[in-house]
Amino acid sequence: MAPSNRRNRKLQEAGFSMVEMLMAAFVLSVGILGVSMLQIMSLQSTRGSQSLNTASQLADQIMDQIELEGRLTMLNHSTSASLAPPAVPGLKYIGLNPPPEQFNVLGTAVVPLSTDIKLKNPFFTVSVAQNPVAAGAVGVAEDATIDVLWTDTFDTTHTAIPRHVILTRRILHG
Repeated sequence: MAPSNRRNRKLQEAGFSMVEMLMAAFVLSVGILGVSMLQIMSLQSTRGSQSLNTASQLADQIMDQIELEGRLTMLNHSTSASLAPPAVPGLKYIGLNPPPEQFNVLGTAVVPLSTDIKLKNPFFTVSVAQNPVAAGAVGVAEDATIDVLWTDTFDTTHTAIPRHVILTRRILHG
């Protein structure tokens, strides 16, 4: 009788019970859910860093244009014999308070007639502010501030979070 009892007990203990299988499936599903949420957060972070990089490059590009225009006006002022600097045609930022500009997600000018959503829709709003600092014998100094505004992330309540890149430099021009 002892060998038959042992054989029945071994048959009863072989394999997994239903509760063990359910617990293993639950632990596995929680792990897979965690990995998928990590992937989603990684993609959002990558998109946010790309937007920040593009906004920084856009602000730097516009600031370089403002510095170039400042040097052009300074050059024209120093080469002219008159006290008033002559007008330099084609200046976009110096001496003006331009309205905010719209740029697409690639950081280029918006193309309204394009069929590509990336080129057509405005994503970045760029504002330029100029604050005169001092007028000296050499020329005029001003602080130029570039503010790039965009919204590309959403919080848990699905409301847009505005993000800014602000760049300020002192520009000397004629």
